[in-house]
Amino acid sequence: MKILLLNREYPPIVGGGGVLSKHLAEEFVKIGHKVDIITGSLPGTPKFEIVNGVNIYRVTTFSRTHEMGIFCVFFYILFGFIKAIRLHLKNKYDVVNSHFAVPAGIISVLMGKFFKLKNVLTIIGGDIYEPANKLSPHRIPIFRFIVKKVIAYSDAVAAISNNIKLRAKKYYNVKKNIDVISVGFKSPVFKQISRKELDLVEDNIYIVSVATLTARKNFQSLIKAFAKIKSSKAELIIIGDGPLRNELELLAQKMGINDRVRFLGFVEDEKKFQLLAVADIFAMISLHEGFGIVFNEAMNASLSIIAGNDGGQTDFLHNNTNSLLIDPQNIEEVYKAMDRLVSDQELRNRLGKKAKEDLAGLGIREIANQYLKVYN
Repeated sequence: MKILLLNREYPPIVGGGGVLSKHLAEEFVKIGHKVDIITGSLPGTPKFEIVNGVNIYRVTTFSRTHEMGIFCVFFYILFGFIKAIRLHLKNKYDVVNSHFAVPAGIISVLMGKFFKLKNVLTIIGGDIYEPANKLSPHRIPIFRFIVKKVIAYSDAVAAISNNIKLRAKKYYNVKKNIDVISVGFKSPVFKQISRKELDLVEDNIYIVSVATLTARKNFQSLIKAFAKIKSSKAELIIIGDGPLRNELELLAQKMGINDRVRFLGFVEDEKKFQLLAVADIFAMISLHEGFGIVFNEAMNASLSIIAGNDGGQTDFLHNNTNSLLIDPQNIEEVYKAMDRLVSDQELRNRLGKKAKEDLAGLGIREIANQYLKVYN
């Protein structure tokens, strides 16, 4: 098949949706299909390159950061649609698959209308439900109207989790079928190194969290809960950058734990996986996650996991079986989960082992084949 993928996010632009697009595109190529993707640009990124067999076309969005503002959305739709037309006239695609209802879904629907091209929409999370954002599409009538129309005019719709399917039905009154297709996991390849080489203390207990530092990720509650941990051997490592970094660093200082909380900022995947491999606990207590690829990465590292009890992660994370699920807004509950794992190595080992076992059913090849069934 000739497949056109659309997603403003695609590495090096960070985001779980971009990781999904990348892994899916590369798996399609391995199976034997031709894949082009139209994504956004960042300063210094080439307008075109081929990576692992995927043709990557980057259109100008005038964005200098990973964040997506209203102007970035507008220019991606405009220039992305022009690029999609040109590529389709040349390549005659069999199907177009957009990731996120807005902005990519708008281009996909237009391609379907103008060229009778089969279009598939993948809804991911922030495109339909963003609880920490006052401008979340489900709250603003005009945004809700646009998303509802994109869903209605798509030939097929896939959601990355049952939770996202539920949100789409609830807030957009979707009557058509929505297939739930998980985010496929691709095992990372990296050089494992010791704690000493990572400047970590050998016998400390490390809690790691990986996310963009935004309100939805709820790091304020995580830091406040961690401040209650009495053990001097427990340390919190926060990987990621974002608009709240200065505020969070000041909070750690105010709580008197800045010597036990490390803010590493953005790190390359190699170092991220090296840190996960030597950590003890993974904690991410977002207010909501459409899926949460980083949970899969933690499962792959056999880490015991603390996560919120509402979101796509509940498709594969189960309380007291392979993780501890808590109310992310209940700081006392978050603290008790962390303290329980910090003080109980046997529990950490049991949860981590089961998490690793449960990851086996989420492989990228199986997910790619599910998408191909939808395309056909």
